[in-house]
Amino acid sequence: MEKEIDIIINGKNIKAFDGQTVLEAAQKSGIKIPGLCYHPDLEAKASCRLCLVEVKNKKGLQPSCVTRLEPGMEIITDSEKIKRARKVNLELIFAQHCEECSDCVFKDKCRLLELAKEYNVKKSRFNDRKKNKPCFEFGPAVFFDSSKCIDCRNCIDVCQNYEVGFLELAEDGNFTKIIPSKNPKKDCIFCGQCIVHCPVGAFEAGGEFEEVEEPLKDKSKVVVFQVAPSVRSSIGEEFGMEPGIVLTGQIAAGIRKLGANRVFDTAVGADFTTFEEAQELMEKIQKGKGACLSSCCPSWVKFVEFFYPEFINCLATTRSPQMILAGLIKNYWAQKENIDPKKIVMVSIMPCTSKKYEIKRKELDINGIPPIDYVLTTRELAFLFKKYNIDLAKIEPEEYDNPWGLPSGAGVIYGATGGVAESALRTVFNDKPNSAKDRI
Repeated sequence: MEKEIDIIINGKNIKAFDGQTVLEAAQKSGIKIPGLCYHPDLEAKASCRLCLVEVKNKKGLQPSCVTRLEPGMEIITDSEKIKRARKVNLELIFAQHCEECSDCVFKDKCRLLELAKEYNVKKSRFNDRKKNKPCFEFGPAVFFDSSKCIDCRNCIDVCQNYEVGFLELAEDGNFTKIIPSKNPKKDCIFCGQCIVHCPVGAFEAGGEFEEVEEPLKDKSKVVVFQVAPSVRSSIGEEFGMEPGIVLTGQIAAGIRKLGANRVFDTAVGADFTTFEEAQELMEKIQKGKGACLSSCCPSWVKFVEFFYPEFINCLATTRSPQMILAGLIKNYWAQKENIDPKKIVMVSIMPCTSKKYEIKRKELDINGIPPIDYVLTTRELAFLFKKYNIDLAKIEPEEYDNPWGLPSGAGVIYGATGGVAESALRTVFNDKPNSAKDRI
């Protein structure tokens, strides 16, 4: 059991726990300490030096993200000395971050710009030392502009945590730099965790929202969108709403306002995936052929194929929901509606960057035609909505197009962690003989 201790922050008595960091205790007590490199998923490294605080009887300023509490510790978080240090450190950070604010994923809510304004920072005080640094493109899914990198190393840590290790640290004169590994035994799996954990937008998803704008204006094209289940409960945060608010109808209305001809629910495709994966799992159980691992996540599939090829035969052969639904749209639905499949532009709204990689896998083409033409992430769709002044907080909701009827609960729970496995397992459990249930 953690030992409770008393500390003082800015003259206020605070209850905390022995071993907590100053930053953790401050955050829990609602005391604001700025920072860029800190992320709760990762071990703190005190790279950005913005979370500096004063600690009584300790010489110099201390990074609060790695400074552990002690009983009776007295801390100041906002003195003039601290403000001066933060301002200088911010100016040094800008010296290694080439700004491209108009086309940045953090355009509307950049933490670095917020801090620059708060501390009255002169962004050009020091010469930009990364002006000519290279850009790297990892397949069709991830883009890394090293001229924006502030060397917090979050990307390296998360890449190592996922046992991929594709991003590495290398010497660069008197400095260091982050580069993709040249080791042939390492490869990017396009999971996008580097994007999620980068505080300054140096990593981005392979941008496609600009390309989607052209077919939306082309009246000779039939532009069809499909939206993954999880998008409906996460996109609201981009519009200032509380996390978890469901905006199914608002998304459909917003996409139609962009100019799309049809909007379908990927949860319908998930129903097909559930049924097929359940059948495959059942067959493996009955024949004693071992595990059946879902193949819905392209990053997971790539991870198995590259790092553990001995388990490829355990992967389900069933396509992911987005590929199944897109295949139905460009074949069954196109034939039913008397539409030339070559005129259909299929756009998927997905929660992850790896779906951009999935649509490029040639073995998933149908009669030589890729089922999906573009994939946008949740954040990219929000970016597109904002560009055309579509506010999901104000728009009137509309229904999805549903030529296959409404999705079941099994399809909808694909939007939750563990939903894919749950939907397949409960389908087998409810539909198959008792002898099979005993073996699940």
